[in-house]
Amino acid sequence: VDEGGPSMGDVKCVFLGDRFVGKTNLVRAMAGEEVVVDEHPEEAGTVSVSVQDGEVDVTVHLADVQAKGSSTEAALEEVLAEADVVVIVFSISVRSSFEAVTFWRQLASRCAPRAPVIVVGAKCDLRSDEETKHFLRSQGKPMVSEEEVRAGWPAVEW
Repeated sequence: VDEGGPSMGDVKCVFLGDRFVGKTNLVRAMAGEEVVVDEHPEEAGTVSVSVQDGEVDVTVHLADVQAKGSSTEAALEEVLAEADVVVIVFSISVRSSFEAVTFWRQLASRCAPRAPVIVVGAKCDLRSDEETKHFLRSQGKPMVSEEEVRAGWPAVEW
């Protein structure tokens, strides 16, 4: 029954990215749940949170999907087809996850062509962690720099 008040809206926000980049903890934090540090948490699945946009109540469904290689492409395409927003997450401490943004962007463009795409660099707290910086330097794998990200995504084909 419509009582003339603001209607409830639903928004499905799908989080994509390589494994262990921080998608699950990002979803958990947005849902007000505990963030698990120094572990690889299980996929959060879909978590729904209610927010208010002006006078309109909106339910945001945050879908944490498994990374490529652990999910079939058909399953990813099915989830993406229902997306209103796509969030691509990479870890600043894993250069290959930054380079994989191209793959995720192409998948999102194909399966959810009208959904806006937001790219998030996660684990920025590691930028000031000396142990992590030392380890990555010793492996010849420097962190993704802010300059690289701001320079127009040289590693990403839009």
